[in-house]
Amino acid sequence: MTVTLLAFIFWILFGTAIFTSFIWLVIVAFRESVLWGFLVLFLSPFTTVIFAIKNWSEAKKPFLIHIISISGFVSLLFYLLIGLGGLQMLEGIYEVTRKGISQEEKGKKIDQLLDQIQNTRSLNPEEKEKFLKIRQTLEEIIKSLTKTKEKKLRKTPTEIVEIPPGQPKQENKNKNQPLAQIKTFFSEEYATLEEVPLTKAYKKIGETFRVKGKDGLIMDGQLTQIKKRILVFKKASDQGSLEFEMGFDEISSLQVYQ
Repeated sequence: MTVTLLAFIFWILFGTAIFTSFIWLVIVAFRESVLWGFLVLFLSPFTTVIFAIKNWSEAKKPFLIHIISISGFVSLLFYLLIGLGGLQMLEGIYEVTRKGISQEEKGKKIDQLLDQIQNTRSLNPEEKEKFLKIRQTLEEIIKSLTKTKEKKLRKTPTEIVEIPPGQPKQENKNKNQPLAQIKTFFSEEYATLEEVPLTKAYKKIGETFRVKGKDGLIMDGQLTQIKKRILVFKKASDQGSLEFEMGFDEISSLQVYQ
């Protein structure tokens, strides 16, 4: 039997003792008076301490058992959290769920959490081997999802042609064709870009944007709609019109063509 398992058993026993001694105290309080009984039952721990001091001879045993059990319960709880790496895991979970953190940073934090679980003292060699298999499976799934997402985004690559200074600006031969369907975009000397906050993007639906992802990928497209926190863009290609989506947490820069 490992030390961690033994500590867990005593932790459960202390928890049971807390409950049992509290019920004992409530019974003693009701024997004293109905008022004391309800005060101890509903306003503990303050009334429990006051009642025990005022009626020490009757409440001494259950009160001391209650205090000792609480002390042992809390001490073993901290021991188990530290021994299992629980405090570090809670901190890591908070970091992963925190807003404003990039996908790359989330991946690093998750790897650190998995390392902590793998290196915890509570796992025996057989359990560690099973955990390694599960971790490898998870990593393969994540890689597969990442590749699928990259393929989806690369269906609509940005084609940018830099025009040397002095050459005339190219005209759109089809006057009715929207800017989002023109495959050639001009340099900033001929086309200006204005930064747009993500929260104000709904005011620019129908206009053409340049979107820069946190992974460095840059794409142009016409904003067609906003679904919750996801922007939907439309872009022309040789195969016809294509759509791509980018979430708010994936975008580092959003600029509209003027």
